[in-house]
Amino acid sequence: MRRLQIAIMVLIGWLFFFYNIERLSEPINIASFVYVLVALSCIFVILTPAYQLQLHWIFAGIVPIYIVLKIYFDYPFFGSNLPITVTEFVAIAVTLVLSRMVMQGVAGAREAVAELTLSQLREGFPFEAGQSLIYREIRRARLNDRPLALLAISPEKDSLAVAIDRFVKEAQEEIMTRYVDARIANMLLDELQDFNIVTQRNDHFIALLAETSPENVERTIKQLRAASAEKLGVQLKIGHALFPSEAVTFEQLVSNAERRMIDPTHRLRVDDGLPGEAATVNT
Repeated sequence: MRRLQIAIMVLIGWLFFFYNIERLSEPINIASFVYVLVALSCIFVILTPAYQLQLHWIFAGIVPIYIVLKIYFDYPFFGSNLPITVTEFVAIAVTLVLSRMVMQGVAGAREAVAELTLSQLREGFPFEAGQSLIYREIRRARLNDRPLALLAISPEKDSLAVAIDRFVKEAQEEIMTRYVDARIANMLLDELQDFNIVTQRNDHFIALLAETSPENVERTIKQLRAASAEKLGVQLKIGHALFPSEAVTFEQLVSNAERRMIDPTHRLRVDDGLPGEAATVNT
């Protein structure tokens, strides 16, 4: 998202500079049609799927138009006009590149939101596949004289605007949460590389410190908190459980560490444990 914002600002700054270039340097006398061509090139890349093409294909479509217009309006290419020709071509090229960067960023953001949204959906049936199941249930209801109802469901259009704003905010928060989780996971892997077992369980991480004394545990916790604050600006809540003094099974270790993460003053017992599973992030 940050790169997209930077790309948009650079594109706006470039266009502002280009359309004022003759005021900044009087000897430059760019052909009038180039100003229109630059604007149309930007609009073309932004409003069409052209940004998906390789740059040389985009140039292959725009450059001939530039050459034809240059000839049509009787502007010389070479001689004393060569610097102007080069400037005009560079202006068109820079506009195409920046417009393409912006749209690639927009496309990436769309894909991220779409992936995030679709990942929240439960598996369903397209109508072409589901209608055969509906036919089957209707026949069964008819044969067995059973009641049945069919619903047609659609959101109220008037309520969509409010809902879309809320969904967009939720999607943005979810995307940023996942990004932060990824950064924290990478930081943990870097800091705990000697141990190299880091897993994610729900909205937090589980790390194993093999052959680590209680004194080293406290030192490692301070190290992780300092690294997170320095590198990410994020304060960490860290709970720990010791084997075998505080827990003797995997479930007990996880449960006790999680309880201490939530409440550092929680007093742990060996029988303080709830079953749970952890999904491995990296080993």
